[in-house]
Amino acid sequence: MNKYIILSIILFFIGNIIRAYRTIYILNPYLNKPIKPYLKSTFIGFFIDFFFPFRISDIVRTFIFSRLTKSSWRMSLSLAFIERVFDLIIVFFILLFFNIKSFSILILFIIATLIFVFCNFIVFKKLYYFCVSIFNDFIKSFLLGLYWSLYRLRIDIVNNKKNLFIFSLSSLLMWGFNI
Repeated sequence: MNKYIILSIILFFIGNIIRAYRTIYILNPYLNKPIKPYLKSTFIGFFIDFFFPFRISDIVRTFIFSRLTKSSWRMSLSLAFIERVFDLIIVFFILLFFNIKSFSILILFIIATLIFVFCNFIVFKKLYYFCVSIFNDFIKSFLLGLYWSLYRLRIDIVNNKKNLFIFSLSSLLMWGFNI
């Protein structure tokens, strides 16, 4: 077997272990669980990716993660959303390091990042209340729970400089191993 294939498999596993530790670090105030459920849900998600399109594995991964850790699915879904946004930011900076040539993409990405990181959540709260008013009580309850989970995780990551640094560094390491 080619040594580069073996090296890429090893780096892939190291990147996913870093992803699991990143999740443990962020969820530590809410869940104090060993690494096994985090790794299990991550690897099941990647296995699902081989068979289903459109990253359906993220939904499956959040469902399995919430079952294994006995946490709410809303919190798992919120964490997956925040992970995806930060992963997008980190991958963008990695690509920027390797010289993106399109200035318009750079500006668009910077604006989207600033809106997500610094936007006043009152606007998002009003948008959620509007969307929730359209649906029945079950969907309303789910959307409000999702909003508050997302809000709480965002506050814990973005407003705490130490958490933001560790989350960003672990994301950078994870993507460094996966790229």
